[in-house]
Amino acid sequence: MNIAKRLPAAVDQCGRTSWGNPVASDEYFPIGKIDYQMDSTHSMFGRYMVASFKQTPPLAISKNVLSSGVPGADDLLQSLTYGDTYLFGPNMINSFRATWNRTANRKVVQPWFGPSDVGLNIYEYLPGLTSVSVTGGFAIGGLVATPANFRTTVITLSDDFSVVKSKHQMAFGGSVMGFESNSAGNAFAPGPITITGLVTGLPLADFVAGRSTNL
Repeated sequence: MNIAKRLPAAVDQCGRTSWGNPVASDEYFPIGKIDYQMDSTHSMFGRYMVASFKQTPPLAISKNVLSSGVPGADDLLQSLTYGDTYLFGPNMINSFRATWNRTANRKVVQPWFGPSDVGLNIYEYLPGLTSVSVTGGFAIGGLVATPANFRTTVITLSDDFSVVKSKHQMAFGGSVMGFESNSAGNAFAPGPITITGLVTGLPLADFVAGRSTNL
């Protein structure tokens, strides 16, 4: 009953309610590039790009607990590239590239209520988050509606050397890549509660009776 009190008010005598998830987001994609010609045989360039996307959790806007299953986002992508091209002669050219790419993605969650707020004796690993799913009824929270961080960095170095000899063209090159990923997720931390109607035959009746199928 403590959970039912937090559900949105019904719009008719059958208990029906209509709702949607509001969306509010900001994003930008700046990019900059510098080219430098040292002399007729040597040129260099540098390029930096960043992409940012931020989305407010729908719950923070609607204040409707049924919107708690959709998290917000705070994502940032950065890319840095350096290029160096050198002509050893009319028939020989060397091209060097170095790239650095980093993504930092974060799921943003607006807390709704924790187990202790509604009288559930469950350890609160994440305060303010409770996950309840009623088959054919409603869902609060969920596996994706938990804080998470995903950070990945990739560094690549490559070099290509091309030679033209008479009617032949030969190319030699190689590349090396370094990869690092750090992630932290909390998908099952709230202890998801599932109610399927196993006791009374009706999921919503089991919910009102406080009889869960799985925790």
